[in-house]
This record gives sequence, C-alpha cells and structure tokens, in this order.
Amino acid sequence: MKILALHGFGSSAAMLRKQLVAVIADLGPNYEFTFLDGAFTCERGPGMPKWSPGPFYSYMNGYTPTEMQEALDDLDEFIMDYGPFDGVVGFSQGASLAASYILMQQRQYPTQAPPFGFALFFSPVVAFSPDNTDCQQLIQDLLATAPISFRKSFPHADFVALGHPDYRPWAEYLSQSILALDNIGSRSDAVDHSFLAREDTACDAVPRPLHPRYIEDRIAIPTIHVTGKRDYPVLLDQAQKLHNMCEERLTRVYRHSGGHEIPTKVLEVKAIVKAIEWAVEEGKKAKALRGISRV
Repeated sequence: MKILALHGFGSSAAMLRKQLVAVIADLGPNYEFTFLDGAFTCERGPGMPKWSPGPFYSYMNGYTPTEMQEALDDLDEFIMDYGPFDGVVGFSQGASLAASYILMQQRQYPTQAPPFGFALFFSPVVAFSPDNTDCQQLIQDLLATAPISFRKSFPHADFVALGHPDYRPWAEYLSQSILALDNIGSRSDAVDHSFLAREDTACDAVPRPLHPRYIEDRIAIPTIHVTGKRDYPVLLDQAQKLHNMCEERLTRVYRHSGGHEIPTKVLEVKAIVKAIEWAVEEGKKAKALRGISRV
C-alpha cells in the first residue's frame, strides 16, 4: 500500500515521519509512506519542538482561490510524478489540503476513480476551496451591502450588522477560520486581513472556507477523522465541519487523549491502525464495485 503523507504548517516531511513513526511501525512493511515538503518556507509551526532547527514549510502562501489552486497544482504534480497512491494521511494543514484536493478532483472528474482509496485526517484545520465560483454570489452581495464599519473591522467585526440569514454564519466562519490560524501560529504573513476593508476588493480576493452548509460536495471515499480531546475548541469545530463534508456511512471517528498532535500511546496507535485497515478494505470494495459497473 502506497500512502502519501502531508505535514502541518511550519513542519516538514522529516518531522511528520517522526510524528508517524509509531503508526508506521504498527502498520508493518506492507505500507510504504511517501512524504512531501510544502513549497513555501515559513516560521516554526505549533507543536514543533524547540530543538528542531528546521527548515519549516507550508503548502500554501495564502488562502484565496488562486493561491489554493497553486497549492493543489503542486500536490497534483507530485502525485503524477510519484503516485498513484492508495491512501493519503494528513496532519493539520496537510489534512485540510488533502480534503480540498479530493473534493476538487471529484468535482472536476466525476466519472473517474478518486485520487485515493481512503484518507486519514489528523486534527484538520479549516479547508479552503480553489474554486472562485464557490459562494461567489454570496460574497458579491456581501461586498456590495455590508456596512463599511463591518468591512474595516473584519475579522474583529460585529456580525449583527449582517442581517441576511446566509451572510452572517458564512462571515463568522471566515472570521473564525482566520483568527484560529492566527492564534495557533498557522497563518502565513502573506495572508492579508484587510481584504474586506478595501473598497476595491475583488470577489476573487476573498478566501472560500469549505463549509457543509454552503458546499454541496461530499468526500466519497472512506475517511478517518482523528482529533485530540485537548485540542483548541475552535479547531475541533473546524474538524467537525470537515467531517460533515464526508459521506457519513464511510467515516470513522477517533478521539485521543492529547491535543493538536498525532498520538503515540500504544492503545491509541492500535485504534488508529485498526481504522486504517477498515478504510483500506472499504476502499477495495469501492474499487471492485467501480470495476463491475464498467463491465
């Protein structure tokens, strides 16, 4: 089984390999992991040990549709060069990037096999869309009608000013997403908070956080969702949003005793490995059914 592994913000392929060492050992030699460094160097990410000299990487330099598309193009090129992969494992930013990639591949190539047989998401942060048509009308209306006081104070804004039933929850989630990335040190300095404040803001300059209320697509492969009981509440909420964007019948959820991290305790690792084995079998069943449907 070939598995693609994607690290978190301010981490690296080498660091993720160390974080996954217990899981890899328990899975055994039939699983081959391939690790990808992000394209952008950045500061040390949350949870990275002080003794690690770096370098540290991020997969994206911002979260607008254009910047997300560049990150997904980089990922797609790597998969074309080193794949195909049977599954993908992502931590934090890497998990969210994997989710965005799967959703966009499903959207663009609905009749083709999915890029992975299964996905394992460790502590995913908010995922963003590269498609500028997602929520386009909502954003255009928001830019046209939101009070200037709201726009200038965003993301620290008074959302009561947004009376429309769709505007407020979407704008609140965008604000929450940006502030959460700030608070845990997971936001690139290249990300501009003032994208709503400028009078000439183009719709394409506004990030599109993936939210199950506003995006109809659902990840249609087996997925495993692993979070820590002591993770930041706002990040647990973001992980739940991603869970809700997956086909419920094809999901498994595991909550470990730690925080924003990959667990290493023996029993927790064994539970994750068991979930991976379930996902592999479900993925094989789905692949077999696709083969039958083409006959």
